[in-house]
Amino acid sequence: MSEELFHRIQSDELSVKVYQRLKKAITMSVIKPGERIDMNLLSEQWGVSRTPMKDAIARLAAEGLVVVKSKIGTYATRFSADDMLELFAVRILLEAGACREVVRHVTERQLQELDQARLACEAELEKKGQAFDYFAFNEHDTRFHELLIEAAGNSKLLEVYRSLNFHTQVARYYYNRYEQKSQRTTEEHRAIVEAIRVGDAVELEAVVRRHIQSGFELVEQAKGSPG
Repeated sequence: MSEELFHRIQSDELSVKVYQRLKKAITMSVIKPGERIDMNLLSEQWGVSRTPMKDAIARLAAEGLVVVKSKIGTYATRFSADDMLELFAVRILLEAGACREVVRHVTERQLQELDQARLACEAELEKKGQAFDYFAFNEHDTRFHELLIEAAGNSKLLEVYRSLNFHTQVARYYYNRYEQKSQRTTEEHRAIVEAIRVGDAVELEAVVRRHIQSGFELVEQAKGSPG
């Protein structure tokens, strides 16, 4: 997959394409944490002007993937396993804490959208080898969890949750090791949808906590592994 990061970009939607390519490069550690991003070099390699590069950098900065230092340069954000673990702790507070409101306020349309996002995740996970697109899966998973928060009916809560850019950050730790929890993810997503469907807030909270805790444990394992 990394070879595509160095081909010239052929598209009318240059800002989007540059953003997606830079995001992949950072997630895959082609551009390593703390590394300076040479915008002039990338503009030349990809055959794009500075404008789409600046637009892409602005989006990535808002997501916390890059840091722009005035008159110095743009760098891939340093992000540690400890930072990731703290995000998991916040996520448990937000998602598990919202479960009773989700059961109270969820609409049939939102339940259907959650199930569609769940099925999209499963369809991607069923792909084998190079056919599996981690980034497509991450988008479906992001949508699933944002729909869960949205179903609580609190726009400020959704705004706070989105501001964490949790799925953008977690991608750095799950890339190339997501198969370790793919089956568990599938089962837990199904259990989340079913608990909402039957209106069981206690079970929903238990499943959500278990689901997030499994991710916490995976990062802890990665943190403790050599290399």
